[in-house]
Amino acid sequence: MRPGKPPDNRLPEVAPPPCGRLHPPDEPGAGRRAWTNHPLALVRALVLVAVSAGLFVAYRARVAFLAETERRRIVPQWMQCWARVLCRVLGYRVIQRGSLPPPGSLVVPNHISYADVFPLMACHPCFFVPKAEVARWLFVGMLVRGTQMIFATRRLGTRDLIGTAAAIEERLRGGFPVCVFLEGTTTSGDRILPFRTAFVQPAVDCGAPIVPVAVRWRATRPGTSVVEDVAFWKDHIFFPHFWRHIGLGGFEVEIIFGAPIPSANQDRKALAALVRDKLLEMWAE
Repeated sequence: MRPGKPPDNRLPEVAPPPCGRLHPPDEPGAGRRAWTNHPLALVRALVLVAVSAGLFVAYRARVAFLAETERRRIVPQWMQCWARVLCRVLGYRVIQRGSLPPPGSLVVPNHISYADVFPLMACHPCFFVPKAEVARWLFVGMLVRGTQMIFATRRLGTRDLIGTAAAIEERLRGGFPVCVFLEGTTTSGDRILPFRTAFVQPAVDCGAPIVPVAVRWRATRPGTSVVEDVAFWKDHIFFPHFWRHIGLGGFEVEIIFGAPIPSANQDRKALAALVRDKLLEMWAE
């Protein structure tokens, strides 16, 4: 998995909030990569593998003889259990604000890192739309492939778009929440990129509400920073970054659920811009 590259423009469609940046420029540790605790990273990695493998085996045994619809009802709850354990193992302090999205919502958070998924899922069980290459990752790919997540290719052609959009719409119509990172890539955490609108259309087609979600990370331990130790972007490579990340601590993440936005009979581009505006307002509060 390759991180998002730093964009040339910042907030080209919408003026930035009054604070000017989404994260303060003088964040402690910004610009430096913290030294990780390798023994701690090893212990956490072993615990994560053991817990993930155990839960996966238990999940497969639980759903082995269930119909497809019943499996889909069980998957998010099991994923939430896994995510809550993972957040505890990694030492995240997760703060949840706002009411949970109603059933069958399209959940739209900002995107800083692969780590966003863990607290989001711990707060709200839903289906995610990861990039297709995740399915090929060692061990992680096996876990994700067994959870009926909706994969999207990096370069979406017409056929891929139609297939992914149809899968999203099917979940929404079934009353299952779906989480999509509409920025399409990650950032340093100091901006919210313009949204890609293709995956807003399934919500419009079935009248599903869209819920903006602000994901705000903070580094509370001296020497660490969100920009270098949480955000996955620029020259970061997944496995070295993940190893360094799990050997650190002192990360706090705030998950703020906004009010549902009706989507029925709306233009998808205008709707995407509205959702992004709401998300920027949530950041500025």
